[in-house]
Amino acid sequence: MNQLLASSSNVAAIFPCPNGCGRQYKYKGNLTAHLKLECGKEKQFKSNGSKRRYKFNSFCELSYDEYAISCPRGCGKTYKYKSSLRNHLRECGIEPQFTCSVCLRKFTQKGNLKAHLVKIHPEISIEMQS
Repeated sequence: MNQLLASSSNVAAIFPCPNGCGRQYKYKGNLTAHLKLECGKEKQFKSNGSKRRYKFNSFCELSYDEYAISCPRGCGKTYKYKSSLRNHLRECGIEPQFTCSVCLRKFTQKGNLKAHLVKIHPEISIEMQS
């Protein structure tokens, strides 16, 4: 829940909890999530020791192995998101096709080569833009 409670900010709360728990939200979606996952329910996850109070969020104590998605091609790589796995599958088992003309390092994505040129060889990337 990335949104701050409206009661702790300068913005007027427009979505109070109808169950009378006293929580108020700036966005209706946050109220909906509160009603579905929090209000009147036991804590779902333990916090990581932070002083903040969490009931559901990215700081819960789940190990990476519990939600990791492995590459079905057996390369051993794991991903948190399906979209990351889809990106990986486009290049898994394929030789990198983009090569740095200065240091001959190979890249599987053109954007990674461009970022490399800007960071490692800035003089080359300036010449390419001219």
